[in-house]
Amino acid sequence: MSSPHRSAGEALRCGDRSAAVTEIRASLTALGHLDGSDENLSTGRHVALDVFDEELDHAVRAFQQHRGLLVDGIVGEATYRALKEASYRL
Repeated sequence: MSSPHRSAGEALRCGDRSAAVTEIRASLTALGHLDGSDENLSTGRHVALDVFDEELDHAVRAFQQHRGLLVDGIVGEATYRALKEASYRL
């Protein structure tokens, strides 16, 4: 199940920036692992949706733990596939 935003085999991690990060952020928000706001309420700063930041890293790790995956904060093939499967069930 490839995505137009993510090349096969491309792993995404904290610090990366791409359109695929926006897609991952949207999936984790829909699944309840991430706040949907694009503003950090503690600082009032806008959150760049295409940046894999610490908040997204924590959400990815929570999702991985919930799904019984290796908890490393990296969105590789297994995590991406699990995100897609979970999104289909919404």
